[in-house]
Amino acid sequence: GGDHDTRSVTTVTAKTLDDYLTNQRVKQRPALIMFHVGWCKACQRTFPLFIAASDRVQREKVPMDFAHADCTDDKSLCQRFEVTGYPTIKLFAPEEGKAPQNFRGTRTEVGFLNYAKRMTMPPIRNFESWSAYEKALSDEAYSGIIVEDRHAKDLQQVALRWMDRHIVASAPKLSDLLPEELRSQVPDDAYIAVLSLSRLQWKDSDEQAPPAVAFYKDVFDTTAIDNWIVNSRFPGIWSLSDANFFEYSHADKSAVVVALPQEVSSDVAQQTRGAQQALQSDYFFGVVNGEDWSKELTNLGIFPEELPRAFVIEKNFESWVEDINELRVSHLQQDLQKLSDGAPLLRQGRTIMHKVFLYKRKAWRFVLQTWAYGQQGNLQMATVVFAGLLWLALVIGFLWGLWSCCNYVMLEDEPEFSHVQRAAIQAQGVSVEEGRLS
Repeated sequence: GGDHDTRSVTTVTAKTLDDYLTNQRVKQRPALIMFHVGWCKACQRTFPLFIAASDRVQREKVPMDFAHADCTDDKSLCQRFEVTGYPTIKLFAPEEGKAPQNFRGTRTEVGFLNYAKRMTMPPIRNFESWSAYEKALSDEAYSGIIVEDRHAKDLQQVALRWMDRHIVASAPKLSDLLPEELRSQVPDDAYIAVLSLSRLQWKDSDEQAPPAVAFYKDVFDTTAIDNWIVNSRFPGIWSLSDANFFEYSHADKSAVVVALPQEVSSDVAQQTRGAQQALQSDYFFGVVNGEDWSKELTNLGIFPEELPRAFVIEKNFESWVEDINELRVSHLQQDLQKLSDGAPLLRQGRTIMHKVFLYKRKAWRFVLQTWAYGQQGNLQMATVVFAGLLWLALVIGFLWGLWSCCNYVMLEDEPEFSHVQRAAIQAQGVSVEEGRLS
């Protein structure tokens, strides 16, 4: 992580960690531990923020301690806790036998601080008013979850799962903790809500984006409620940034990302909002600034000159759908519906087979596009034929050159002997094969 003043962050090693955790259990204080290595650029960026957050945690008397383990020279500690990437940050609870929990919040000073506060408070917190809840959410990167008081006690276990990323609040009525413009939208039988503040939502004009909300009103069942939160915790259309993109793209639900230029037409905005309204049960929706994210998008097969573009993240980013011809922002709702119905759009991934299939599809589409161009007239067809013959000549030339090189490198020219030479060699008592080598 580099050379930093770590006075507020305890250094732990393979020899000292168990004693440190035992001491934390005695004090009944959780510990947030960062596993890192010196050569990791992400670690070098994150570690100073981790230290700064630890300083603030101490100043604000939040009952949590920060520690770090440098795995550069001794990887046994990281191997013990199955650390596969750096930095990895884990929360160690003071309860005996409880497994460490991966940190999934935002890796910023404020993100670490808010996490420490959330994880040292009750899983469901009571708020008296919307203004109090709004203040608590002011620095949060994700939605808030609201439950009515009558169900709060029975939802403790559900809240424990989500409290590391969301403030779970309770009030006598859902409308007590909603902004005024959303209070009239509460269904009569709803008792849980997910709320995304205006600042987290994408705005397609100079006006502030409206907040977004989703309501749960089905029969009380903790498993069903937990599944509903999985599918509802990114309501509306999110403005995606470094602070929320990882969680958005690893949210256990297919997620649409629309990459837009600086100037957005009204038609694009209408298509994006219409698709979200129609298909929010199938997808999350978010928007990135395609010019600011050009490097990341290029790695996904999306180039700045093609904006606006859309792609769909699947299986927590194990694969993604990116198809310039069949997944168009101008027909976003229609094309996403086709994808939901099983249409064979271009699907990319991180495996070799995904790459092979991608290049095969791209090559076939190029052939079709070239043929369509040739159908436009005699001149175009002549151009296509000439380009095809030129390409074929280049391929043949390349293969011939490759074959010649292989012959030159791998094959030896063996000398041929005349009958006289053979007789002379044999008269010396040497075989012809030995004669070739001499």
